[in-house]
Amino acid sequence: MNITVLATLASAAALAAGIGIAAPASATGTTEVTLVVRGCEGCTVGMVRALRTDGNVKPSRPQFWEGGSAKVANGRVTFSIPTDITSGVSFTISPPWEGNTGRVSNFVLGDGAQGRQRLTATQAKDRRRATACWAGTSAAMATIRVSVARVKVQGIGGPATAALVWANPSVSTTGLLRSTEKGTLGNQDAYYC
Repeated sequence: MNITVLATLASAAALAAGIGIAAPASATGTTEVTLVVRGCEGCTVGMVRALRTDGNVKPSRPQFWEGGSAKVANGRVTFSIPTDITSGVSFTISPPWEGNTGRVSNFVLGDGAQGRQRLTATQAKDRRRATACWAGTSAAMATIRVSVARVKVQGIGGPATAALVWANPSVSTTGLLRSTEKGTLGNQDAYYC
């Protein structure tokens, strides 16, 4: 058995045990990203990489990549992403209970603070600036844990229930911080990093 296989098996065992040890990038050049979603069973999660022309995400190509979507089952959803384009990926969520907000909800991955922050729903809701742009990874596997709560925002025609989704703890991010509405971020086309 070669070293890469042993490292991958050790990382898989560590992840199963709840230990966040990163494995080296896989030979196929993909990263298996597991999103552990608390509070949104059956919600649809998607991912996209949309880069601003004046942004600093490397590599800058492809400028747009869409990775599909999947439903949260047993609190998890897993995607395979080409490792070299994990930087600049953002994640969306569509809960069946979300109202007519006029946008697609994005995961809030961080707010520029150093270190991995753990936030309560109230703290996440009070955040005024944040980003949905993941800094990415060079590892073969990554896990991002997120929490989901419901908040009222200004929707189309009046107040609407929106998904407040935040990485808990926060993860390394890239790109500009944007203003939030009650801690939420969203887009009508794609979240550009």
